[in-house]
Amino acid sequence: MRMALISFAGMSRVANLNVNVIVSYRNFCNKIWNAIKFAMKNFNGFDVSKYTLQKVIESGATLSIADKWILNKLNAAIKSAIKGCENFLMNDAISSMIHFFHDDFCSVYFETIKPILSCSDDEKRKKTVIAILYECFETSLRMFHPFMPFITENLWQRLPKRFDVPSIMIAPFPSINQQWESYQTETMENAIKITSAIRKIKQAYNLKSNKIKVQIASNIPNIEDIFDSVLALAGICH
Repeated sequence: MRMALISFAGMSRVANLNVNVIVSYRNFCNKIWNAIKFAMKNFNGFDVSKYTLQKVIESGATLSIADKWILNKLNAAIKSAIKGCENFLMNDAISSMIHFFHDDFCSVYFETIKPILSCSDDEKRKKTVIAILYECFETSLRMFHPFMPFITENLWQRLPKRFDVPSIMIAPFPSINQQWESYQTETMENAIKITSAIRKIKQAYNLKSNKIKVQIASNIPNIEDIFDSVLALAGICH
């Protein structure tokens, strides 16, 4: 209800209360809950003091194209949220946060890392992915908290703590990260476009994932670096 009412704030002085909008935000709350519930098993034994994203990078871990893409998108969401709040454009702030969490994080990045979390033998790579997963979840909860106080408090208490505070209410609001802002996103955007094309072909010809072979011809530089992401997003086995 709170999110729905805030979303009407930028439209006009008179808002027609739409029940369907309220239901859509309730479903989004369920999306956040289920996503974190699914990821929680990966945080067993996760020591925030040792495995912060910055420390993982400083230890020599390499960020993939997908990793840099999602961090850039997270930074863009934080930037839009801050701007929206400062200018009292709450609807713009909410829209940017929802777009990041639902469309960029859950629908794209989360899908690309599921094979790594479930069956990869590369422990160093897995630790990097878990650190980014934690960064996205924990930062998103702090970003959403002013608009969704109860569910974000509940879920934040379940995550490993990075701040020495008893409540998310007094944890700092996320800030803009200049390094994340500098990460390039074009290559990952191309991977998403390729994935979309593959999905359309599969649907048009009713092809099963285990019976399809994909050949990608492109003049995009370093296109081979995104093959794993394309396969994961398209649901195609190696």
